[in-house]
Amino acid sequence: MSTFFAVGASHSIRAAQVLAAGTDDKDRASPIGLFVVLALCIAVYFLWKSMNRHLKKLPESFDDIQAGPSASTDLGSEMSPTIEPPQPPVSLDKEPPR
Repeated sequence: MSTFFAVGASHSIRAAQVLAAGTDDKDRASPIGLFVVLALCIAVYFLWKSMNRHLKKLPESFDDIQAGPSASTDLGSEMSPTIEPPQPPVSLDKEPPR
């Protein structure tokens, strides 16, 4: 049991020495990090401009759109999709029937 505590104590002493040593180059940010942050800021700027361009294309109010022909009382007939029956599989080996 005493060797377990001795190993733990030696590791904690080494950790304290490393922390007390202070300034290493590992503790500072690199120029690559600055480049990444600047690239993200530029990308966000252009995304913002694109979003504003798309938002300007939207109408002021959607009330005009709802007041069109789809606002009638019988919405079921206009809004129901047309369902087509499934087609039989086509064999590419044979000629189509005439």
